[in-house]
Amino acid sequence: MLPQRIQSPSLHDLQTTVAELLGNSNEHVVVQFSAPEQYPAPVLAALDALCAQHGHRLDVRFYGHYAADQPFDGDTLEALPQVQALTLDCLYHAERLERLASLAHLHSLALGVDKLDLNPLLALGNLQNLTMLRVAQEVGPKLDLAPSAGCLTCGHCT
Repeated sequence: MLPQRIQSPSLHDLQTTVAELLGNSNEHVVVQFSAPEQYPAPVLAALDALCAQHGHRLDVRFYGHYAADQPFDGDTLEALPQVQALTLDCLYHAERLERLASLAHLHSLALGVDKLDLNPLLALGNLQNLTMLRVAQEVGPKLDLAPSAGCLTCGHCT
């Protein structure tokens, strides 16, 4: 079954609809945002609490951020220390993604940023413990998967 996708939920929606979807079944839910104004601090705090409670069943996705003055800012990740499944894809530009290193509970990561060298990110220590890594890049330097070799050869990554 495909996961439920919830686009830019309000604080109320997180506390009701998303919590209900996750609480009443083995449902997998993707909560996604395409612009910074969609995820103020209270929304991120509620989302992090849901991540702590429901783990890998809740995938937090940031995509888009197409405005030239609004790239995805990795500082946002500091508000999500409990996230286990994270998708940063279909992003034109992002900054400060080295903040991924602070996500101690991360098990699943999807990365796709057009205007960024992803190679330094693939070398982050905590990414060696992933059970799923998906990387996509249309332009930029050739991807070097050697830093992820431990993860890729363990048989747990897809």
